[in-house]
Amino acid sequence: MKLQTTSDLLTDGIKRNAAVLCLGIISSLAWLYLLAHSQSFGQATLTQLYAVAATVALCSILAGLINRQKASQLNLLLILAFALLFRLIGFFTFPVLEDDFYRFLWDGYMFASTGSPYGLPPSGFFGQELSARYNDVLDTINYPDSATIYGPTNQWLFYLSYLIAPGELWPLKIVVAVSDILVLLLLMKRASSMAFILYAWSPLVIKEFIISLHPDIWGSMLVFLALIAFQSRRHYLVGSLLALAAGVKLFALVIVPFLLLWHWRAWVSFTGIAILIALPFGVREAWLPDGLSTMSANWIFNAPLYEIASNFITMSQVKMGLLSLFIVVGASYGIRWLLQQIKRPNTLPSPIPKIDLILGLFFVCLPVFNPWYLIWLIPFAALRNQCWVWVASIMLFLSYATGINLNNQQLAYYEHPNWILVVEFGTIFIVLAIEHGLKANGKQRRPSD
Repeated sequence: MKLQTTSDLLTDGIKRNAAVLCLGIISSLAWLYLLAHSQSFGQATLTQLYAVAATVALCSILAGLINRQKASQLNLLLILAFALLFRLIGFFTFPVLEDDFYRFLWDGYMFASTGSPYGLPPSGFFGQELSARYNDVLDTINYPDSATIYGPTNQWLFYLSYLIAPGELWPLKIVVAVSDILVLLLLMKRASSMAFILYAWSPLVIKEFIISLHPDIWGSMLVFLALIAFQSRRHYLVGSLLALAAGVKLFALVIVPFLLLWHWRAWVSFTGIAILIALPFGVREAWLPDGLSTMSANWIFNAPLYEIASNFITMSQVKMGLLSLFIVVGASYGIRWLLQQIKRPNTLPSPIPKIDLILGLFFVCLPVFNPWYLIWLIPFAALRNQCWVWVASIMLFLSYATGINLNNQQLAYYEHPNWILVVEFGTIFIVLAIEHGLKANGKQRRPSD
């Protein structure tokens, strides 16, 4: 019998995985198409984004299904190679249907030039003499009358970007790419191959972070590392990482009680790091910035429960009701989780809490639910093999169908057509209910097998 050489085995493997190869090529061409149509601000259209996102999402699902039938190391290496290629293309793509990155550049500049980004809002600098680059940045910042909403961890990263290349996007893209690739590699090692593939090729991940530069990916990376430290019971490290994650977005505070539990070292490290990163700005200013208060009081976007409830009661009543709902549900699950941990204190690795569901409820109770918020759920959902989160990562693209992107003068800039929220969140809730029902039935049948 003729022995196959390494080259023969590789050739056979590539032939067996030709379908995955074709799907990767199609997705690459889709991202290249978006690159060609997004080289400057406002160039790419909603239709172009949807065409690319739909193509890549379909390819990712098919690649995942193929991998389930033909699981092999080569499959995952192909997936990883294309994932890195997609990110390389995204690195050179100008942010699509976004302008938040101008605020990131401005905050870095304010930190470097004044010592703190939490002072005057951008409009306070209108008419002042600035460099040509920062005049352009200032002219394009959204909501210039509002001060920054971004926490202290973000500000240090914006400052680092400024030090590398003032007013340029590529340093931010490098920092985002490093965080994203670390999450990708952590999933490759710890999650199912399906979850890894869906993240690796996710159009939401590539669009919102590599292309549009939202800093939430830094929080997701820190939460993922905190979760790993929690499972190995390195409590001081859990506290430090979660403090840094909360400095990206206060969303991380929802996770804190579940991972810090009763361990005093974790709480001490959490408190110490939280104070340390905010000291240069003032602890109150950094952790409760004025811009965040303005946003929570006045902004409503992609919030289905607010849209429904506001037809019957006042906005303040809606906020109080949804806050109460989240506290009751979150606290009931948290108490049950805490009791479970007391019963099994020496279990290694520690079990993963259902933070994806708790954060999902938290987000739908917020007055603003931006699509990039979903990244906070992904480490927990991926490790627990939750399907509904990946459906949400596709459906949340519908949130971009607003008056400004549809060129619909009958709608306000950030207003949706009536059917958008129904389709977007209706689909997510249906898939979540079906998945929960199937798993409940599986648990009921298992003892009799």
